[in-house]
Amino acid sequence: MTPLYVDAKFDSESENLLYQIVNSIGATKDFVDRFHCTIVYSRSPIPRPTLHDGTTPDDNMTATTEVFGEFATITGFGHFDTEDGKNLHVLVSSQFLLDEHNRFMDMGASFDYDEYTPHVTLMYDCGNFDVNSGNSILNRFIGRQLKISQESMSPLDENWVDNSKNK
Repeated sequence: MTPLYVDAKFDSESENLLYQIVNSIGATKDFVDRFHCTIVYSRSPIPRPTLHDGTTPDDNMTATTEVFGEFATITGFGHFDTEDGKNLHVLVSSQFLLDEHNRFMDMGASFDYDEYTPHVTLMYDCGNFDVNSGNSILNRFIGRQLKISQESMSPLDENWVDNSKNK
């Protein structure tokens, strides 16, 4: 059994909106992978994980399935302090994301934080940008919806951030 990572990805229109947000503050996305919302980052192996539709992983513990009719609504913006500085993320509200997180927790997933905060990281190091001073720019995106199009699982890569940065 392998520690597990599960995320949700968005359709191309939603991806474009996320790029628009980053561009609106004069910044550039600093990682190569698609925008995503982490559902589970479990250092504990999960014996028999399944995605929302019952899809099971292959021998490499990877699986992907489509998601239909699920959305995440932008509710605000925030920062998390990281080893590389402070990140910039979009806070989202989504019953699907909450339900999936809880379902994986019921399957035995571990979680490093007190509370699950659905979010989409826009940048891993946003320098001195402060969401509070940038509110006039960012507030116009609050209430916009991101269409969830895919749910994926893979073995947990604890070096993902370092491995995915723009070189």
